[in-house]
Amino acid sequence: MSAAEEAKQRGNELFKNAKYREAVQVYTEALAHEPTSDVLLLNRSAAYMALHEYAKALADSERVVQLQAAEPSAKALLRLSKCQLGRGEPEQAMRTLTPLLAHTAGTDAEQKQAHDVDLQAREHAATPHDDRCILS
Repeated sequence: MSAAEEAKQRGNELFKNAKYREAVQVYTEALAHEPTSDVLLLNRSAAYMALHEYAKALADSERVVQLQAAEPSAKALLRLSKCQLGRGEPEQAMRTLTPLLAHTAGTDAEQKQAHDVDLQAREHAATPHDDRCILS
């Protein structure tokens, strides 16, 4: 097993145990060995999201979409849209989901998540809010 794979497994275990900060550190260690691993980037993005560090989560998600430029995965688009929503960018989240909602890409579970995130984004966009409360 490679060093990156071992680190990924350790990171996954830490994430499952809600040790998100430690998981970020381990995923970062693994990315030193495999800097273009979409799996590691999405895992680290999830850990950043759990820490409400949406700017960092967004950067990792955007990187994955860039790496998968020809055809971004449903998982990458979902993660990116959730980061955008977490940052108070509902319109951008809806735009990100458009290709996923327009096609039958992804699993049934991913399609359901896409519809749920789209609904949340639409509700957020329609609700007046104080911009000083937007997470970053």
